[in-house]
Amino acid sequence: MPRRRIWIAALCAVALMGFLGGGLVGVFGGDGDGKSAAATSPGPSSPTPTRSQVVAAQVSSPPTTVPPTSASPSASKSPPAKPVLTVGARYVLTLGDGRAMDVSGASDRDRAAVIAYPAGAGKANQQWMVRDAGGGFVRLESVLSHKCLEVSGGRDSRAYQDDCGRAENQLWKPQASGSGVVLLARNGSALGLGDQIKGLQGLGLVPAGSGAVWQAGGA
Repeated sequence: MPRRRIWIAALCAVALMGFLGGGLVGVFGGDGDGKSAAATSPGPSSPTPTRSQVVAAQVSSPPTTVPPTSASPSASKSPPAKPVLTVGARYVLTLGDGRAMDVSGASDRDRAAVIAYPAGAGKANQQWMVRDAGGGFVRLESVLSHKCLEVSGGRDSRAYQDDCGRAENQLWKPQASGSGVVLLARNGSALGLGDQIKGLQGLGLVPAGSGAVWQAGGA
């Protein structure tokens, strides 16, 4: 009997110690677990925006799209200016009254007068070939005689034909004037109506503003 009581007392002591040990663990261990749980638990979730709030935010926000810029216009290229008289071309040069630049008497002699005479179809002494003389100047060569238009100097200048290339008085600079062309000499004068030659209208140098305006037609 005594031994049974000793065992029962021992078992009760063990049970009591177990109960007391569990209580201590619950007290001290529970504080640590609470801190850990507080550290790891997620915070309060943000409220989900309503549809009206989203729409209001979209309306108040400035547009982010950039308006397309118009393409810069390309520099327009103007066509090159057409020469007043084309080098190598053949022309009949006429005045507004129908008279043409004419080698008097259809002569092929040196210093034969160049006059204004009524135009006639197919007349070689009224046809002139344009030859390049450099620096913007040209020579006018008679298709009939192959001599060039030249003018004498002085106060009583007159136009005639002579061998090409002999003098600077054969150099002419074509200048556009309306639909026609004025022939300027190197000294700044122009070819125009001059003195009468045997009852015919001669040509000579006149002030640039009084120069004859020639219409350049195909020969």
